[in-house]
Order: sequence, then structure tokens, then C-alpha cells
Amino acid sequence: MTIAAHPLRIQQPDVIPVLPDIDRPRSSDPVPPNHEKGFTLMEVIMVIVVIGLVSNSILKLFPDHLIRVSSTRNLVSDLRKAQTLSMNQGGGFRILSTAANSYEIRDATGATVTGTTVTTDGIIFSSFNTQFDRFGSPTGSGSITVTDSFGTSTVTVSANTGYVNQS
Repeated sequence: MTIAAHPLRIQQPDVIPVLPDIDRPRSSDPVPPNHEKGFTLMEVIMVIVVIGLVSNSILKLFPDHLIRVSSTRNLVSDLRKAQTLSMNQGGGFRILSTAANSYEIRDATGATVTGTTVTTDGIIFSSFNTQFDRFGSPTGSGSITVTDSFGTSTVTVSANTGYVNQS
């Protein structure tokens, strides 16, 4: 007796197809598949440490630089204040250095205007004495230098216009 094949049964082929080996690197792959792309944890930690060291060394210099910049801006503001007071009250206001690290605004009689004496630590101002007339023009113009251990800033008062410029 012969057994006939069942009409609904699919016969298995004798040859099994060979699938490509996914673990084997192909010549067109730039990185073998068993190596992950990216950074290791150690590499990321080292980059963070280097950034921290560099930023720490930069921040040590930064606050002293800010003191000079702030002092220069305050000097510019006080020059403009003396100029405005002269224009509003008929002239004669002056701003002058009283020591290497201080200056003040005085009125036409030579009295110090209340609250205008400035003294700084670590900042040196060049000697200056600038008086403004009733139109805001300075009688003495020129440059004032603000110096600390990290550098120098310059404040310039224009002769004709009284324009105060910081550089």
C-alpha cells in the first residue's frame, strides 16, 4: 500500500536557504556591527573634568577684570553727572582726582557734592581735573586712565562737545 501525499500539506524543500551572517562584518561597513558608535562613559567624564579645570582658571581672573570695568563705567557716569549738574545749575561743576584711587565732584564754590566721593581698592586713576561750563563743554579735556593689575581702560572727554567715551 502506498501513502499518498496529503493535498494540503506543503512539502519542505530539501535545501535550506543560507541567510547572511549578521555578526560577520561586511566590507562596506565602516564600523564592525559588534562595536557601538558613540563615546564611552570615561571619555565623557574626562571632557567634563577638562572643561571644569579650564573654566575654573578663567573665573579666577574674571572678577578682578569686572572691578576695573565697573569702576570705568562709574567714572563715565560721574563725568556725565558733573556735566549735567553744570548745565542745570549754571556751570562750574568739576570732577577731579583726590588721590590715586579716589575722585569726587565739586560745585562752583569748591564744596564736594554730597554722595559723590568715590574710593576704590585695587584701582588707580590717572590725575584729572575736568570742569564743565554752563553748556556742558569741558574746560579741560583729555584722557583718564583706569588701571588695575590686569589692564588699563581709558575714558576720553571731547574738547568741544564734552562727549564722554569709554574704551
